[in-house]
Amino acid sequence: MNNKIYELCWLGKEQVKAQIEAPLKTVLEEDKEFNSKEENLNSQNLLIQGDNLEVLKHLLKDYKEKIKMIYIDPPYNTKSKDLLYNDNRKHSLEELKEIFGDSFKEAKQVLKTIGTESLFHSAWLSFMYPRLFLAKQLLRDDGVIFVSIDDNEVAQLKLIMDEIYGEENFVGIVPRKTKGSVVVQSDSNLQKINDFLIIYFKNKRIGKFNLKKVGEKKYPFEDEKGKYNLISLQDIGKNGFKEARPNLWYPIYQLSDGSLSLEKIEEKAVEILPEKKQGKDGCWMWSKKKFNENKQDLIVVDGKVYIKKYFDINEDQNKYQKEKMFLDNFYNAEGTKRFNELFCNKGFFDNPKPTSLIKWCINLATEVYNNDIILDFFAGSGTTGDAVMQINAEDGGNRKYILVQLDEPVDPQRDKNIYDYLTNELKVSPNIFEIAKERLKKVIKKIEAEYNIKNGFKILKTKEGEDVRKI
Repeated sequence: MNNKIYELCWLGKEQVKAQIEAPLKTVLEEDKEFNSKEENLNSQNLLIQGDNLEVLKHLLKDYKEKIKMIYIDPPYNTKSKDLLYNDNRKHSLEELKEIFGDSFKEAKQVLKTIGTESLFHSAWLSFMYPRLFLAKQLLRDDGVIFVSIDDNEVAQLKLIMDEIYGEENFVGIVPRKTKGSVVVQSDSNLQKINDFLIIYFKNKRIGKFNLKKVGEKKYPFEDEKGKYNLISLQDIGKNGFKEARPNLWYPIYQLSDGSLSLEKIEEKAVEILPEKKQGKDGCWMWSKKKFNENKQDLIVVDGKVYIKKYFDINEDQNKYQKEKMFLDNFYNAEGTKRFNELFCNKGFFDNPKPTSLIKWCINLATEVYNNDIILDFFAGSGTTGDAVMQINAEDGGNRKYILVQLDEPVDPQRDKNIYDYLTNELKVSPNIFEIAKERLKKVIKKIEAEYNIKNGFKILKTKEGEDVRKI
């Protein structure tokens, strides 16, 4: 009996499972010359060149369940030819042969039935699924993954993330405003000025986000015991009802001298009850016992009872709030500006993600001093490494990064400026890995100049060969 009640299916899914279980075809080699430089010698930051599917399998040997946060900006599958990287996922001839067992007649029939658009989705799913599956194995139990995507594949991504990470660990699909406006060519369209950030915990029961600092506590009042602010004695939480906590509903009496009592010991005493909420009786935060022990710290203002919260030098005096599920201040133009500043405004890379977006994720998901490791296996120009080094410089943290990027070649015709820069000025192979490497080097110099903090990173590269270490 098939016990799968609900599952996402696509052309080639069975072959994807084989990819996950397939043995490694490569070994990881150090760039010994680069890694032996003094600034890199003891660094735990890594930039790895290679197919990220292979690299994720390599990482499982040393980093299984050790990664605190993953951020990736995978191909959106827009089929655009204007981007520096491949953003058009489609099945190769070899993949179709494998799927249909050399039967191109069957392949043509399927294509005729489902159409090429569905096949694009299938190819993208086949590409993403094994990488997301292996990434989960790398996450700590309290780890979290952030995935940038737009509306081309957001529906498909949500479904495979549910399947791999579990719908119960879903946090949200967060819209991110990418620009202020855009020209719309068709009357049937609207301005599309956002993409999305999909967020999942590995285990939402034990994972938690950091609160956002929004200011400092104020203590505008003072008496003989010191400075204080006011906090309502009424429970304003979701369970703050008499029906939920009947023992916390009781009358309080304000006596003629201003003092408070649970007993109406004089005729003119004013009775104060918890206010109604949503048409229901509310309740207090304190039990009768705690009231009697601490009533000297209560005060009535405009008929309401407040607790005097006194300043305590041993308490955190910052004010916090939960982050919102909408990002409206991380424009792509900011990412372009940052990249261009590092590369002397040569205009090489269009719309890399802004480091502020990655820093937002890091602030939300990692601890400052825990040596938390952040992984990005679609590293692109190295934005995540840039963001990690920036945020460590700003708050004194010791977070580490692992970046993975394929040595995807730069087109000399379409991207001539960066091709010439890599080839003629840096005299390196013209590919995206080299862009990320050069960016990290420039960020390191910038941070050392601004903060007098030294950084470094090691380089590893995949090479064909048999790896004897088992996952």
